[in-house]
Amino acid sequence: MPGASDEIVTQLENKISAFPPISSLIQEGYTPEGILKKLFSDEEVKVLEKLPVQFKCKCSRDRVERAIIGLGNEEIQKMITEDKGAEVNCHFCNETYDFTEEELERLKK
Repeated sequence: MPGASDEIVTQLENKISAFPPISSLIQEGYTPEGILKKLFSDEEVKVLEKLPVQFKCKCSRDRVERAIIGLGNEEIQKMITEDKGAEVNCHFCNETYDFTEEELERLKK
């Protein structure tokens, strides 16, 4: 907070540390504006802009292929020999990418 005094920063830190988890406030039906009003109850809250919230993962088959290539030929060969392919799961969006032995063979350099 540019220009804020140490006293104001300390007060805000204390409020935040005593504040309930955001996820529980959302479950209770609070909007983002309502959460701000709750946090800054003794201050006037002015919303300057509203943007839609969305989740977007940047994973793609191409990115996964590059990650596999980065493992090196020896590791790719182990996937081919031991697993007869590969399955990669994105931990952010839960998308699954399957690779056949032939596809893995093409990724070797």
